[in-house]
Amino acid sequence: MNDVLGQLDAIRARLDELDVRTAAFLCYLDVKMKQRYDGCETYLRRLAVRVEEREDFLGSAFWLWALGEYAAASGGADALQEYAGAARKAVAVIGREWNRPHLHWLIPEGRGIFLGNLAVAAGGLRAAGLHLRDEEAGRLLREIREFVFTGMMHQGGVVGVLGSREITGDIGVAAVPFGLFNAGDLVMVNAVDWVEEHLVDGGVRFSQHDTRYGGCVRPDLTALLAWYYSERGNLTRAAKLLDRVRRQWERDGKLAEYDTESAVVPLYARYDLETSGPPRESDLACIVYEIARLNLEQKSASGAAGGPDLRIVHRPAGSRSPYIKEAVERFPRDPEEGDAVTVSVRTEPYRPSQKVVVQLAADGDDWGSAVSIPMEPGVSEDGLPVWRAELGRFGFGSQVAYRFVATDEQTTAVSEPHTFRVRGWRALEPASLRKREGGAELIFHPFEGSAVYPRIAFTVENGRSLRCVFDVGGELEAADDPAWDGEVVAGNYRLRVDAESGHLVLRDAQGRIVARTYDLGGTAPFEALTDGDGAVHKLRLNLRLEPDERMYGTGERYADLEYAGRDVDHYVFNQYRSQGMRTYIPVPLAISSKGYGLFLHTGMYSVFRFGTRLSDRFEAEVDVLPDRPRTEWYLFPGAPSDVLKAYTDVTGKPALPPKWAFGPWMSSNNWDSQAVTMEQVEQTVRHRIPATVIVLEQWSDEATFYIFNDCQYEPKPGLDAHRYEDFRFPEWGRWPDPKRMVEDIHAQGIRVLLWQIPVIKFMEGLPHAQRDEDEKTALEHGLVVRRADGEPYRIPPYEWFKDSLVPDFTNPLTRKWWFGKRRYLIEDIGVDGFKTDGGECIYGDVVFHDGRSGLEMRNLYPNEYVGAYHAFAKELTGGDAVTFSRAGYSGAQNYPLHWAGDERSTFEAFRSSVIAGLTSGMSGLPFWGWDLAGFHGDIPIAELYVRSAQMAAFCPVMQYHAESKGEFNQDRTPWNVAERTGKPWVLTLYKRYADLRMNLLAYIYDQAIKTSRTGIPLMRAMALAYPDDPRCARLKEQYMFGDALLVAPVVEEGRTVKDVYLPAGLWLPLFGGDSVLGGRMVRVEAAIEDIPVFQRQDSVVAWNLPEDYALPGDVGNRVDGYVNLTFSLFVRERLDETFEDDLGSRVRIQAERTPDGLHVRLDGRCAAPAVTIVVRDVPGVRSVTDGASRDLRRVEVPHVLQPGGYAVQGGDLYIKTDECASEWRIHFAS
Repeated sequence: MNDVLGQLDAIRARLDELDVRTAAFLCYLDVKMKQRYDGCETYLRRLAVRVEEREDFLGSAFWLWALGEYAAASGGADALQEYAGAARKAVAVIGREWNRPHLHWLIPEGRGIFLGNLAVAAGGLRAAGLHLRDEEAGRLLREIREFVFTGMMHQGGVVGVLGSREITGDIGVAAVPFGLFNAGDLVMVNAVDWVEEHLVDGGVRFSQHDTRYGGCVRPDLTALLAWYYSERGNLTRAAKLLDRVRRQWERDGKLAEYDTESAVVPLYARYDLETSGPPRESDLACIVYEIARLNLEQKSASGAAGGPDLRIVHRPAGSRSPYIKEAVERFPRDPEEGDAVTVSVRTEPYRPSQKVVVQLAADGDDWGSAVSIPMEPGVSEDGLPVWRAELGRFGFGSQVAYRFVATDEQTTAVSEPHTFRVRGWRALEPASLRKREGGAELIFHPFEGSAVYPRIAFTVENGRSLRCVFDVGGELEAADDPAWDGEVVAGNYRLRVDAESGHLVLRDAQGRIVARTYDLGGTAPFEALTDGDGAVHKLRLNLRLEPDERMYGTGERYADLEYAGRDVDHYVFNQYRSQGMRTYIPVPLAISSKGYGLFLHTGMYSVFRFGTRLSDRFEAEVDVLPDRPRTEWYLFPGAPSDVLKAYTDVTGKPALPPKWAFGPWMSSNNWDSQAVTMEQVEQTVRHRIPATVIVLEQWSDEATFYIFNDCQYEPKPGLDAHRYEDFRFPEWGRWPDPKRMVEDIHAQGIRVLLWQIPVIKFMEGLPHAQRDEDEKTALEHGLVVRRADGEPYRIPPYEWFKDSLVPDFTNPLTRKWWFGKRRYLIEDIGVDGFKTDGGECIYGDVVFHDGRSGLEMRNLYPNEYVGAYHAFAKELTGGDAVTFSRAGYSGAQNYPLHWAGDERSTFEAFRSSVIAGLTSGMSGLPFWGWDLAGFHGDIPIAELYVRSAQMAAFCPVMQYHAESKGEFNQDRTPWNVAERTGKPWVLTLYKRYADLRMNLLAYIYDQAIKTSRTGIPLMRAMALAYPDDPRCARLKEQYMFGDALLVAPVVEEGRTVKDVYLPAGLWLPLFGGDSVLGGRMVRVEAAIEDIPVFQRQDSVVAWNLPEDYALPGDVGNRVDGYVNLTFSLFVRERLDETFEDDLGSRVRIQAERTPDGLHVRLDGRCAAPAVTIVVRDVPGVRSVTDGASRDLRRVEVPHVLQPGGYAVQGGDLYIKTDECASEWRIHFAS
């Protein structure tokens, strides 16, 4: 380390001799990492003269960049005015030269338009725009980005030079430090992956064609890539790359430009060494190495102990995530009796010659008598060198302390001590059963090491739900009614609590056992994980699992609909694609086919084991807080629909979105300007493809997330908020008039949502005046989530938006402050809601304003965040707004809508998304959608797109969406998919199903109203709709959509038939055909233009049809009226339904078969001036009479119908009326 510092001091002493590039990086190191300003000030003054005198493209760009970093670090922005002239000249030079060929910034051999050069230019322009308010710099920065996206993309990644498909080893500088892209942008990630595969062999080479010194690894490129990785959050990869540079430095005593020992072609290496001599020593490599090392050190500081020369890193519990295991954890994190405990640490820097021991002191031993256990070197799963040791096995209640001692030559580091108390599972032993008002209380004997009595209170809520509350405290109380049999009555159900064993038995009105605790092999019904000191850490309920029992629910799941034989845990998690059993929206609700549901009403981590340890046992296990060991759960007796009604009684009935939210949506991550957005709106209008919502993701500055990109403004103090008039939107900017744009979109009947994320973004070292002011204010006023030690919490490096701060929405001041900055978006611009992305960002031991911990808020934070946005938008719009969210937990239905997260464009992902929709509905989350045909990667094939659009037309939310920009247009718009696939019929068929969606909107909204009152979803698994039909138990590729429609999407590539199971009764194909007798599987023709859909007998479907009654038919995208309100009846016995809408309609529709025909009645209010009744599948009509026995006039075709007439066409009877209070008798032909 001292050698490094000494060499850097020697480089500083030669500052005047350094080239512009190297001096700029040295300035960055000094002002940003070490807060030394004198050398940089000298450099800036000296180079300012040169910038004004010369047309030096790269020199101007590097100088501007260094000037910005100096201003940001020193706070000397005012002093920069002395450089204003030179800065304007530098911007002008960059403007003239950026799109001309130049030598490469690092390897000056050959000219071209290099990505690295454009990145340096972007860094300089960004500095000029930020610190000198140079508007021209902002315009040029936009031009450069658009140029790169237009001409320098290949296979999803950004290339190194215009006109080539090759990516170069300096790719990282495009993000770090120059900020042309973000480190996590997909085009960067893909490009770096290519570099890893083709240019990395320990270190980094410049290109595949670089034969200088035999095509060697360059330490400057290796350190630059390490710097990039440390900002992206891959600290392990960064450490490995830096270790490669360090070992070269130690081996050679210096860092040369090329490591000749890594030559790919040794013959070339020998030739260059003979003719040119050894490679020059690289000052730049030394400087970038130190920058990357310091950056990595800062980001790795958590859990580290020791001094500057040797540090020990150990994080016993890691992130507390069940899915993310860190290399330096204890295993297990919380040892139980009998576990073999191992510990891992990392030393920084790592050398194989080091000696590391772990000292172990158990049950009160002091360190003087501690046992020293040598640690063995090893390699973690991600290739990081670590030290490991096994501590041994320990008995229940043992108090274990350990610490690490590392020795490296003359340096010794000692870690802080770490402790754990060994836990064990213990049965809860009943001591007393007491009768309470409306229920019972079961009191248990104290745990070992405690004098307080655990207890469970059983009460009845809402007439039938059984609430069970576990708590610890109070004294032992004797049974108050020895003759009482422990029975709690809940409606038609009776729960028996056994006083001696604590076992529970739930019976229905017929005495049938619905649920019971597990009573085999001496298993206790209730168990607790305790530690011998009286603390409770987990609680377990053991229930019987019958051989034929099916288990559903548990939140949005992608892998399966039913979970017998699986472990299912409940942990909000951002699993990017291929989610399997991981989920953004877990719900600890299990629904049994035997007639009950179990709901864990807690935010703590929990797991359901459905027969995995014992095939006949269902274990519900939940974490509790030792200092507040209280938790509650509910038993909901009844069929699955009854369970969902009861569950939403407890957690909230689903909030009803406005009707416009149920029309077709359009969305893409690529729409990053007003011009592009309006082009897409114009396309959908031109093609007469209805849309009611557009989502704009790439609208903001990607720093504050509340200011439009490219707009000009004066930064305000952090507590202040901008209004619309505070911004100026330049013509050259991406959003020259957002208010007018929203007005124009609204004029087309389309609502506008803006993307949001709950972070104060970490900017990867890039300054941003308003964001920086906001962060300062948030920290000063306690508006962000904090760690247990009071320090601000930052998102860990393995999660999206790593290192960012997280707003604490449990703090009322945070809500006021956060939404104050966003009020203008609704009040002044008129947006209609927000796409509230993310929220899966809470890890480890953190504390919220309201006192809740990270263990509780890991799952609950998405609801807090989305709920805050939902309340904000509803308040400012009078309820006419929505949020559209990815993450949530129990109760998320209070803040609709939700979508299924990130999926590939494959048929496999399509099938998984259908399952996710069914499981969401069966978990109380009814207003759900997905990115039809997927959003990731290249566009879907035409068949997948059309099949997905068909299904999405019968889904609560119908939306297409695309991921980031790439070499080709990735938009999932029907016109782009048609063009990219060369299949024009894609456009035709998408319009067909978008039109159908608008036709069906009256039915969908009527069903949504019912859902908001009952909790029963629109999209219903067959097991939910037909729980008594065992053949429906595992059907996951068909479903009921509302009360009336059975939908069977084609989800396999190349299939033109579909096997559909129809439950008992008659079913009528929705688009024409003969009725089919159910109770069996039928094979249905399903050409590419068709989706099998059936209407259930004795049901009504409300339609908005065109004048000619075509289905599908074009009725536009209006949601405030009807072209032709039509009720389609399929009657075999009788029906009695009520239709409602948001326009004041409430129409009761009754129909009943009579000996010679059918009797139909309408009654109520209707917002439409006329209504048509369509009676499907009639055998032939002799006559139709009204309530006064007058014959109706018959016409030949429906589209000429007038009120008081009827027509018969294709086996269907059409009756039109302008009176909602009407009745008819239909007489069939004999």
